[in-house]
Amino acid sequence: MTCAFWDETEENGAGDWSVAGCQTFVKNSSVTCKFSRLSYFAVLVSPVQEPSEQNAKALRYISYIGCGISSFCMTVILIIHQKFLLKPSDQAWFIHLNLAGAVLLLNLMYLCSAAIPAVLNISWLCTTTGLVLHFSLICSFTWMTLEACQMYLLLWRPFDVYIRHFTLKSTFVGWGVPALIVLTVVAADKNNYGPIYNMCWITKSALQYCLVMGYYGVVFIFTTGMLVAMIFKIVQIKRANKQTYNENTSICKFTSTFLGLTCLLGTTWGLGFFTIITQSLTTQYLFCIINSLYGFFLFLWICARWNNEKKTCQENSSNSQIANASDNHQF
Repeated sequence: MTCAFWDETEENGAGDWSVAGCQTFVKNSSVTCKFSRLSYFAVLVSPVQEPSEQNAKALRYISYIGCGISSFCMTVILIIHQKFLLKPSDQAWFIHLNLAGAVLLLNLMYLCSAAIPAVLNISWLCTTTGLVLHFSLICSFTWMTLEACQMYLLLWRPFDVYIRHFTLKSTFVGWGVPALIVLTVVAADKNNYGPIYNMCWITKSALQYCLVMGYYGVVFIFTTGMLVAMIFKIVQIKRANKQTYNENTSICKFTSTFLGLTCLLGTTWGLGFFTIITQSLTTQYLFCIINSLYGFFLFLWICARWNNEKKTCQENSSNSQIANASDNHQF
């Protein structure tokens, strides 16, 4: 059930129900509506099955805890990121750190929007919070896309990864394009952001479908295609090496690599589509748990990659020292 008012300006003057400036409070069998305007209003009953109050509360707390953990992990990464930068000019690490920044901003804005009721009561603050929340979400999706592009180059074009003015170009795409989108939305109508679903978010369903689901739909198709291509290339490389290896160890490494890439590229956000289509409570719990902990999984991926690169550098250094000692001995 959702509180809404009749907006005569919707649908090119034909009118439609709108939830802008409306808050819905459901307790037991009663519904309380709170509006920021005077108009004809009603309680719309949706045929879609919604989770019970108990499950809705559990999902909220799972999201709060997961976002809190992710925020902490991303903060740690950004504070000590110099330790990870074995090569300051590494394009991949630049993308990792910007993705970490976008995810940190997303988690903080969600916690401010959904967990602090006072924000809902201040119109300009709620509008700003909703705008920044939308901005950080599509920034995260965009940096996931850039991660997919970089991983594709590393696997398919390992000797031609360098991109001229990479930092400037990726910054414009990763931060500039989302900024242009949200500024255009708020310039068209500042009421496009405001209180809805007891949080500060996009108030119009059409914009939600277009600029959230539609945007991520494009990202999902692209990153999934890149993921399939990368897995194919990894398998191809393993077969080409023709080295003997422990089968169980190989399966474990392949599984961990697949799960790591799936998380890194944000493929798990695709559960949102299944949540909307099936309305399965299990899918909703999986979506909340996995995606609220996205920052934690990204933290593990960055730490694992840094550890692997550190070992590789140490091995190369050790081999170089051995070669130099051998040359000196021969001399």
